[in-house]
Amino acid sequence: MIKRVNEQMSKSSNEQMISLTPVPDGYSDWLTDLKNRIHNAQQRAAIAVNREIIGLYWQIGQDILTRQAEQGWGAKVIDRLAHDLRSAFPDMKGFSSRSLKYMRAFAQATPPSACCCAEAKIKSSPNMPWVTKANRWGLPNQATRITTH
Repeated sequence: MIKRVNEQMSKSSNEQMISLTPVPDGYSDWLTDLKNRIHNAQQRAAIAVNREIIGLYWQIGQDILTRQAEQGWGAKVIDRLAHDLRSAFPDMKGFSSRSLKYMRAFAQATPPSACCCAEAKIKSSPNMPWVTKANRWGLPNQATRITTH
């Protein structure tokens, strides 16, 4: 308890000392620039993650479509796949039967040339019908749209 109070007092006095230190010329502009660069890097990272996950979901959907067409697999295989994937990745969301069916529908509705796994760009978009489904698959909350080069 005493240690925690001493840490808080030390932190408080340190913050007070920093606030009393004069700001050097150009510091505010530099800080603004750093904040912008950090924010932009975070946005690029989120877009890269979205691109990879969307590509993976499209590929999973395509695999399901291919196997169902070529090997005559029925809808029950999706339930089995959902169970097995959730067992293999218990901390991940997005592998329910419903999500796998959305992946299959996404792959069916999206030709490879329009998918991010075919060298597409992902851009912000507030209104894409499949984004709601993609967010149910566990994507981050950034709305995304796939557009080809």
